[in-house]
Amino acid sequence: MFFLYDFFQDSNAINFTSNDLSINGIQISNGIYEHMNLLNVLNISENLFDTTTPTIWNDNTLLNCNFINNINGGSISDIIANVSKIEIQRQEVGTTEWITLQTIYKVDDELQASFTMYDTYNKNNTLYEYRILPIAIDGTNGASISKQVLSQFCGAYICDANNIYNITDEYTLDSISTVQKSVVYEPYGRKYPIVAYNATTQYRQGQTSAILLAPTSKSTINSYIDKFAQVNLVSEFNSWLSNRRAKIIKDFNGNFRIVTIHSNISNDYYKVLGNAIASTTFNWVEMGEFTQEYLDQLGMTEQFELEFSE
Repeated sequence: MFFLYDFFQDSNAINFTSNDLSINGIQISNGIYEHMNLLNVLNISENLFDTTTPTIWNDNTLLNCNFINNINGGSISDIIANVSKIEIQRQEVGTTEWITLQTIYKVDDELQASFTMYDTYNKNNTLYEYRILPIAIDGTNGASISKQVLSQFCGAYICDANNIYNITDEYTLDSISTVQKSVVYEPYGRKYPIVAYNATTQYRQGQTSAILLAPTSKSTINSYIDKFAQVNLVSEFNSWLSNRRAKIIKDFNGNFRIVTIHSNISNDYYKVLGNAIASTTFNWVEMGEFTQEYLDQLGMTEQFELEFSE
């Protein structure tokens, strides 16, 4: 259908089409095509016929393709031309703060808009809303695309943006304490002391122990054990724990903490299993809340690896 006339090779060819005609697809063939443009004529009151080749989208444009090394009929090319970056954001449904997890910048006038990102910063049994927010060259926000995702998982994990370890086996949380700094004065002549709080410092710290099993080992320590894989896994895990970067410890109970590992990391080996299996114990201290401010301070944003597709 062009200019409201039916050009199909049937009994209605060259006839004016009805207004209630529903078109679900278009196929063109056996020709050389320079341009295709479809408009929503219901929103056009005058100047319906125009021989000028349209070059930009407007509110009435439904499809616009110039066939220059592409068959794209959408507006993505025009949108990207005015976009300097795309922000990948997340919000816990029921809260008001959007967290920017990763930003994709335009490079050499090209913006890769087709990608996959794996979010490891998710809490169990929590409904999140993710959105893709384009930012124009002048800094204004474009129209976003969003979708809600329910996060659910089993077990316990420690992770950063690009690494995640299952610490479910023999997982223990030992002696978690809430730290609040205070000074106790015992003045002469008083029966009871005076407690002074000189700071608003309040955080949690604790100790965690777990056994990591390599993917090539069975799910229990009484089954087959890939000894070489286990040795390499423990060494890799120790190095990662000691890299002095913030991490997240989370479990299926809903516990979720941003922490830094401090003090020594110890391994206790099981002699009856030939010292191939070892538990890992480490001390951690809470570093902040899951807000944009703390994530930026701890260098936890802009760290996700993106898989781009053509």
